[in-house]
Amino acid sequence: MTQVELQQIRDFETRVRGLMLEYRKLQKENEQLKEIIEQGEEEIKQLKSEVRNSKNDYQTLKMAKLLEVTDGDVARARQRITNLVRQVNHCINMLDDVEMKDKRQETKDERGETKEERGETKEERKKTRDKKREIGQMTFSFD
Repeated sequence: MTQVELQQIRDFETRVRGLMLEYRKLQKENEQLKEIIEQGEEEIKQLKSEVRNSKNDYQTLKMAKLLEVTDGDVARARQRITNLVRQVNHCINMLDDVEMKDKRQETKDERGETKEERGETKEERKKTRDKKREIGQMTFSFD
């Protein structure tokens, strides 16, 4: 072998050693990065678990708050129901009144009486119409 060839072999060996050192260095760096990723994944799992537990705690607290009833709440709820029942009864009575007047009017109409003969005035007819409108427009408040 010639001197030039020997020099080329030495240069080649040096380059191979340098590449081997670089390879080992990159392997170590790769292992460190894998550890960092593993730690990050573990932290993500832990945080997801904490979020899940917090959501469950929140839902439980929300349900407990909904179920929590104080004496004032019960009294207020009873009062609301009582008011609603009164309003419904009032509407039923108004409907009954209008219905009774309509039935009486139908009976008289069948006998052939005129409105004037029945003694029904324009004001009474207007009151009946107004009552019907009032019932139709009635709304209930839940306060």
